[in-house]
Amino acid sequence: MKRAIYKGIKQVQVEDVPDRPPGPGTGGDCQRRIRGAGRQKSGWRNNSGGALIHRNNCNKNEERDRPKMKSNVFLLLLATITLWSCAAALEQARTEHFNKYGDRYRISLMHGEYGQAASMIDPADRKAIDFEKMKEIKIVDYKVTSMITSEDHNEIRQDVELQYFLKSQNLLKSVQYQQLWQYKDDGRAWLLKTDLPTFKF
Repeated sequence: MKRAIYKGIKQVQVEDVPDRPPGPGTGGDCQRRIRGAGRQKSGWRNNSGGALIHRNNCNKNEERDRPKMKSNVFLLLLATITLWSCAAALEQARTEHFNKYGDRYRISLMHGEYGQAASMIDPADRKAIDFEKMKEIKIVDYKVTSMITSEDHNEIRQDVELQYFLKSQNLLKSVQYQQLWQYKDDGRAWLLKTDLPTFKF
């Protein structure tokens, strides 16, 4: 790279000087070194080695790159906010979807529609149910005591406390009931992986 060497005021000599790599306080190859100048011109300053360094080109480059850096930071921030919004929207949609299935299951049990409730159990986990015997049960209270959602929002565990009457004995009993719900993408439905409550007759 050609660099100007000033001898006095009028004489000028050009020599090849290798570029200096960028580093703290150097400004990289945008700086120009002028040795032996008779006087310091406007816009130049002395460095520690006695050379004169012009900063105009460096400042122009920095000003030119500054908008690009701001634009990149803005795009990164926008992408992060978009991903967070999508995740939050998915979580809310899954929760609302589950609430509909959970309410339908609860209402089926409370109304004694045990066949309807059993249809919400995953066929792979469904067991044989004696529906004639279930007619002896009248559920009077269904209370969710805890709920845990998996990180991917595809599973929900619930603890439920049930109170029920044995019609023939007119006895009020209670039972703790644990539920495991899984979301099925293929059918876009929540299915139970656990059976109906176990009642004591």
